[in-house]
Amino acid sequence: MPDKSTHYSFPFFNQHVKVPERVKVKVYASHASEYDDVRHCIGLIVTNLLALGEVAYSRNSNFYTERGTRLFTWTSMLRAVDASVKAGYAVRSHEGYRAKGYATGLSSTIVAGPRLTEFGTLAKLELDAESLPLISVDNRQVFDADGLPAVENRTVRVNSESTALLPRLRGIYGEAVRLNREYWNQMEVGTVSLPAGTVCMGQVGLTRVFKGGGVGRWFQRGGLSYQDLPKEERRRLLLDGEEVAELDYRAMHPHILYAWVNQQCPDDFYERVVKLCDCSRDAVKELVLAAVNAPSYKSLSSAVNSTQRRGAESSLYAQLKEIGLSARDAVGAIVQAHPVLERYVFTAQANRLMLAESDIMTAVLLRLMSQSIPALPIHDSVIFPKRHYEIVKKVMEEEYRRKMGFDIEVS
Repeated sequence: MPDKSTHYSFPFFNQHVKVPERVKVKVYASHASEYDDVRHCIGLIVTNLLALGEVAYSRNSNFYTERGTRLFTWTSMLRAVDASVKAGYAVRSHEGYRAKGYATGLSSTIVAGPRLTEFGTLAKLELDAESLPLISVDNRQVFDADGLPAVENRTVRVNSESTALLPRLRGIYGEAVRLNREYWNQMEVGTVSLPAGTVCMGQVGLTRVFKGGGVGRWFQRGGLSYQDLPKEERRRLLLDGEEVAELDYRAMHPHILYAWVNQQCPDDFYERVVKLCDCSRDAVKELVLAAVNAPSYKSLSSAVNSTQRRGAESSLYAQLKEIGLSARDAVGAIVQAHPVLERYVFTAQANRLMLAESDIMTAVLLRLMSQSIPALPIHDSVIFPKRHYEIVKKVMEEEYRRKMGFDIEVS
């Protein structure tokens, strides 16, 4: 029996890939008695195995509830695995392993079966950008405008200070259509000497994800995303064949908090706290955001203690312990350095802050698209061809000022 705690490195099954027409024709003809969603999943299995050789798939229904597509469901996928094995397209390899990068449910792997060669060869997976959900609201994925009424009939949790999403959904959906179909789907992401084994999808499809009346960040779907790469490796990307630069907003969430009380945030926001509590800038940044995003002191304390599990000397828990500073005293230092933040401590502002951030980033991206400048978002930063550096910097500064009414450093 395999060790069920083992983490394996096989690529996880990609449900967002395009099934080649030759595969689709053969599968649909050979499995005419199956439902469309099962035949679609068989095609996905064949396509993944042709390109990757061995893939892991989830055996936990919760995975499909959160990440499934219209035709990629728990029932249809598991039935498709059985059908693929029976047809000789696949062979079960490992049963009951815990998938690397997916710690909430057991998974299995399958390898190429003896009849897979009937489908020919496939050099790489291609993202099926047309089939991606363009927005997601409280885990309800929206693939086209017909899905909006169903989302609008759901209750989106909005606190008294949050921007109501429901009246904005049609406009948000329209922006997502334009940015994907006219912009990101047309781009090609390549690499310059990234480490061996690094896989990036050559085509981009992004979904704007909303939860609890907020968030709204853009996430790449399908395969290993450019968003998953460390910053130093992102510098080695190519966007439409050109070397890239990356610009981000400095201390964006503190700037937004200050703007909400109609004040300009000081440029040395984190440094002022560092002087009072003698932590590193990274630790102060983590602490400030945790204090504002936590609903209570108990929640903050749990968040700080959880950093101990990382085992790093630089963890927030380790730094506070080294200087003998409690989380409560650290929060006191934050409020002493920035009295305007006292009203936001322990008020769970994360979703609202990310919504404001993502609205600004969406405005930046729409404007860059109008100027024919390729750009990819990573929350509060933008990747773009180096030659457009000054234009992108100016656009980011101007769109923040237009949305919030104050200035912010972009670097």
